[in-house]
Amino acid sequence: SVSSLLTSSLKVIPAHPESLTSTPLVCPVFLGLSITTDPNMIQLLIYDYWDDLSLREIDYTPFSTDVNTPPVESLLVISPNGGEEWWSDETYNIQWNPFCFTDSVKIEYSTNSGSTWESVVESTINVGFYSWEVPVLLSPNCRVRVSDAADDVPSDMSDADFTICPGPTIIVTYPVGGETLIVDSTYDIS
Repeated sequence: SVSSLLTSSLKVIPAHPESLTSTPLVCPVFLGLSITTDPNMIQLLIYDYWDDLSLREIDYTPFSTDVNTPPVESLLVISPNGGEEWWSDETYNIQWNPFCFTDSVKIEYSTNSGSTWESVVESTINVGFYSWEVPVLLSPNCRVRVSDAADDVPSDMSDADFTICPGPTIIVTYPVGGETLIVDSTYDIS
């Protein structure tokens, strides 16, 4: 029955996951159900909680209750997704939405717009984010890819390039070495 399907095996997929570009789906909340003219089709009104604990409508789409049709598994990279500047040797969260996909993920980065890839982590739990200490390098053509750790499907990468650049530096101009400083004297360090 529809009610047993909802309580046992239903996985909800937003109709337009590309519209969820800033915050991962955190806690879906079931708010409505209607049976359509086709007894094998139902409609759900789904909301999710965002950081400010307000509700936002995600989906109101008819779908089949046919349990023989598996849900579409997908990953959607949220951050970095293009245009960001991340500093070398700093820690940032790589973020993604794991739509109907719970297996471990592999995370990689590219410094040449996706022509070649380097490993961030070969396998990690799929919780929608990973804290990454950015390597010391310089490239305006970086991308991140998140994929199934077992077979690379599903997979998604940054939509556009982001930049890895050196973080702010402090250059001491005085004293720089070789000066003679007198004990108990005051000096300006610049």
